[in-house]
Amino acid sequence: MELSLDNIQAQIHPSWYSAAEELLPLVGPIVWPYEGTVQADILVDEEWEVLIQLENDKVLSFSCTCGDESPICIHVVAVLLKLQLEQE
Repeated sequence: MELSLDNIQAQIHPSWYSAAEELLPLVGPIVWPYEGTVQADILVDEEWEVLIQLENDKVLSFSCTCGDESPICIHVVAVLLKLQLEQE
């Protein structure tokens, strides 16, 4: 799945996008532990850690500790949305 920050909404199923928008208030601060790597925690029922590797606003890889086996989980989408909002 190819993703970029400039058109997340067009790349994600509408129901997943809406669910991720609802999670935005639960996304903790975004930090950059390494160059090109974003990390954020989301506290829903449990705390999930999301890591996303970026290059030129394109997503190279991502992971989430939630264990969802879908191609992408709503936690990753929520962090991408928050990152997009912070860059505006």
